[in-house]
Amino acid sequence: MDQDSLETSWSKAPLTTSLHMATGLLLAGQKAIADLPIDDYKKVRAQSYILSRLLQNVNGQHMDVTNGIQTEAEYIEMVKKKSGSLVAMACFVGTALAGAKKTLSSLKSMPMI
Repeated sequence: MDQDSLETSWSKAPLTTSLHMATGLLLAGQKAIADLPIDDYKKVRAQSYILSRLLQNVNGQHMDVTNGIQTEAEYIEMVKKKSGSLVAMACFVGTALAGAKKTLSSLKSMPMI
């Protein structure tokens, strides 16, 4: 989206194609979780973590593409939202689907998440 690399496969495709592929992958992931043969509570928690972290990611991406970063602190905050939110999402979703409540509590107490 920010067109900061011309060497990636998705940079060579038209923007509309890349956006459709990204949307499709997000929806396929949601469908895969919805279809899991596990407790609905675990699935709802996982999907809630996905949505909240993706919203953080969108906020961070917007900070990046608007080129409004002026300080090191702003840059670190943008990276936390843009990339850190996706790493956090993977951790939260995995622990939610596994039902690991103790690990979930530990993750929530981490300062960067």
